[in-house]
Amino acid sequence: MLDPKRTVVIANPAAGAGRVGRERDAIIAALHDALGRCEVLFTKQSGEASTLAAQAAAGGATTVLSLGGDGTHNEVVNGLLKSGDRTDVRMGVLSAGSGGDFCRLTVGGHDLARGAAAIAESASRPEPSRIDIGRVHYRRDDGAEETRCFLNIGSVGISGLVCRIVNASSKPLGGKVAYFTATARALWQYVPPRLRIRVDGEVMLEAEITTLAICNGQYAGGGMHFAPRARLGDGQFDVVAIQPSSLWASMRDTRHLYGSRILELPYVSWRRGRRIQVEVLDEPRSGRRAWVELDGEAPGFAPAEFELLPQALPMLGLRRDVLL
Repeated sequence: MLDPKRTVVIANPAAGAGRVGRERDAIIAALHDALGRCEVLFTKQSGEASTLAAQAAAGGATTVLSLGGDGTHNEVVNGLLKSGDRTDVRMGVLSAGSGGDFCRLTVGGHDLARGAAAIAESASRPEPSRIDIGRVHYRRDDGAEETRCFLNIGSVGISGLVCRIVNASSKPLGGKVAYFTATARALWQYVPPRLRIRVDGEVMLEAEITTLAICNGQYAGGGMHFAPRARLGDGQFDVVAIQPSSLWASMRDTRHLYGSRILELPYVSWRRGRRIQVEVLDEPRSGRRAWVELDGEAPGFAPAEFELLPQALPMLGLRRDVLL
């Protein structure tokens, strides 16, 4: 059961183009109606959701919910897993962001009231569903090494540039339009680096790569279906590598990303694995950057190493068909 006294909701008031902040009282009322009189905390700055999640877990919370976009969910995951590879604190996600890709895998989707009700219902089951989490070692923009977890999809390549463009915009027409427009801009200017990609120690590709997606979940970029076969609890990443094509072909085939047919494209390779190593072969010569993206945030660049943490996090409110 969900104990309201040991449940904390961490909300990003900037999510949904500021809607969460503007509708604060109504959102709190809706949460209390579905979950009981739980504690609702609003972040004041970027990165604070991680601190609040860690503090909630240390203070005895058994359930921590994230209300915002994928970036907020990513911060909460990193707060809960800060001290180790596994936690027994249950997490749930509630959508209010511009992209909201992980929420596509939940029962509630992008409906806040339905999402909260689904979380309360799944909390009544004897055993919560545990999901895998990704962890990546990469370099920040200043060159320092850093390690971070991701909930949904981590990637290397043009996706990091897309996220930088999106996050610098106001997204007046919503997440899907913002990501589509940013993708078009990025395709025009991005020069793909040459990468060596190893999956569980074996070389998958050694080639110029537009995007390499390391998928725990299925969707990214405002609804692009990068990994239709990915499951959150199967102990494997779906590794999707997209090699360069003409600008016309890239724009023409974007519809396949939204239509779940990406793996049919001739310049797309797919593999499953638990440890993915990404080496940049030509950066010293060309200056090309292989940008790293994690759950819609772009914190740095490759070389990078991705590893899967199996069954690391109990998650509430998920659709059962995306688990195994």
